[in-house]
Amino acid sequence: MKQERISKSIHRNLSTFIVLAVVAMFVSPAVVTVSAQNPTGSAPAQTEAKVASKPKPTPKEVREAQIDADAQKLYQLAQELKVEVDKSNKDTLSLAVIKKAAEIEKLARTLKQNMRVD
Repeated sequence: MKQERISKSIHRNLSTFIVLAVVAMFVSPAVVTVSAQNPTGSAPAQTEAKVASKPKPTPKEVREAQIDADAQKLYQLAQELKVEVDKSNKDTLSLAVIKKAAEIEKLARTLKQNMRVD
């Protein structure tokens, strides 16, 4: 009986995390587009020169950059979680799936807190 409740709770939490990850994916589509345009992660020499001459970013810009990075990480974790859940069978979840779900929950809460305007 207790194990059944725990299983239902895990399933419900896992479903919530997946929904949050999908929402984060739609909230920040520009993050995915930017990474798709430059898959190597290296910036061209001209861009580096422009970055060096830019003034110090404002706290708002830093916060927005952190939100974008967190949203991209949340999307990546959700994709990995989906693959691992697809590998598992109907009645059991691996420890890796549970840990990844917990990591997604923590990141989603952090992202939600950072998105609040002070």
